[in-house]
Amino acid sequence: YISRHLEVDPENSVAALHLALCQVRSDPTLLDQGLEILRSLQGPEELDWVRSIAHQEVARIEISAGDQESAEATIRRGLEELPGDQQLTMQMALLLEGKRQPKEALRVLGAIDSEDGQASSPRLIYDVWEPTDLDEIRDRLRIDAALVLPILAGKLGASAPAGWGQ
Repeated sequence: YISRHLEVDPENSVAALHLALCQVRSDPTLLDQGLEILRSLQGPEELDWVRSIAHQEVARIEISAGDQESAEATIRRGLEELPGDQQLTMQMALLLEGKRQPKEALRVLGAIDSEDGQASSPRLIYDVWEPTDLDEIRDRLRIDAALVLPILAGKLGASAPAGWGQ
């Protein structure tokens, strides 16, 4: 369904993020394809929360592969582009703690702005695909179908359902 959605709306970064995470989590043969999508979602033109999760997930995959240096570089790049991102900050602190650098980990954690508790977490935003977003997608699909169905019916020599194409 997500692939179909991207066929209709190829610029939808939220759908691309969902697809990439499905690929990297469910099928090892699609890992490289999912990583490519995640890396493409780290650009400044994307939503900040999408960029945050893309950085987090690439780093998680790099850590799983035993590549701590690349993971640290990915997280640092994410923090440079998204200063104050709490989840990237936490991920960096955990990575530093794992490297037995507790003082550096505490320094990184100290950078978290305690007044920023009102901002929505990227993970929370990812976990809740707003019904209004889905309604907009459904409306666009209905409009496209209304435009195409009469043409298709004409090509097939059938009549379109009543009310379509108006």
